[in-house]
Amino acid sequence: MINAAKLKGKIVESETTQEILAKKIGLSETSLNRKINNLSPMTLNEAEAIAQWLGITDDNYGNYFFYKPVA
Repeated sequence: MINAAKLKGKIVESETTQEILAKKIGLSETSLNRKINNLSPMTLNEAEAIAQWLGITDDNYGNYFFYKPVA
């Protein structure tokens, strides 16, 4: 599960937008938004591309893309 809040915060912190990020990784803004919000599945290649563009390090990768909410 994608940690939507954390990923959206990283997008803002990186001074970009979902629209710009979507273009950089070859998705429509709508597709990217659905993937970030866990409404559509995100591929590993897409997650790696997002991490690369946003500067998400390997040690923080799981915090963004393998989030498991606490019940």
